[in-house]
Amino acid sequence: MRLQLDLLGFKDYKEFLNSSLWADFRSRLRKAHNCSKCARCGSTEGINLHHMSYKALLDPANIAVLCRDCHKIQHTKVGINYGLKNSEQLKSQLKKETKEQNKKKKLKRLIDSQKKDKA
Repeated sequence: MRLQLDLLGFKDYKEFLNSSLWADFRSRLRKAHNCSKCARCGSTEGINLHHMSYKALLDPANIAVLCRDCHKIQHTKVGINYGLKNSEQLKSQLKKETKEQNKKKKLKRLIDSQKKDKA
């Protein structure tokens, strides 16, 4: 990855992810490949593009479409723990965030259902 970042003119991965190059790539990829649903769970909320490998940062074949929760789980499996101190802390945080997301999804479904009933 370091060589790619150097060739692309970025000091680190975070700078690359915040760049207009990555933003343009994401935009083109989402338009061309209908990246609106998580490949793992089917959710349409909080969609992320995940690098399956850091060897080809701008290769569409190297990108997986995942929701926020599945993206975190994927990083947990490969040992990138979002700055948390240990895996137990990470598991606890993921569980908490998943519960919160599920509550929001249930509330949204309830509101949508009530809107349909009124129509």
